Amino acid sequence: MSLNPVSECRGEDHLVLPMGPFFCGTGGCNLYLFTESEAGYVLINSFPRSRLPVIASLHKTAGWHDLIRRESGGGAPTAYVLHRFDGTRYSEIERLPAEPMPAGNLLLDGDYSYDTGFPLPLRPE
Repeated sequence: MSLNPVSECRGEDHLVLPMGPFFCGTGGCNLYLFTESEAGYVLINSFPRSRLPVIASLHKTAGWHDLIRRESGGGAPTAYVLHRFDGTRYSEIERLPAEPMPAGNLLLDGDYSYDTGFPLPLRPE
């Protein structure tokens, strides 16, 4: 699912959740949103302390779907965090209760590990 309705002009969007001790701590892992351009992948946003699932809300702001990601651990209670696009990047808007899971389209879900994840393909030169 594209996060932006004009992504056909821009390229595909990619959520990347690197795993391992360099990217993750007790509060979760760093989540990155990239878009493809003619020059390669462009970082749109990073989201610290992220856990699955990541949800695309049915609501859009500035033409982009609002994003909802789960946060827990590191001493903080489990919650969902709502982010809206401001025309340049996503900003945290609101913390939502852990139950029930917010409505929307699941972008990343499940129990990924190094063995079950998949690499972001390199663009040919």
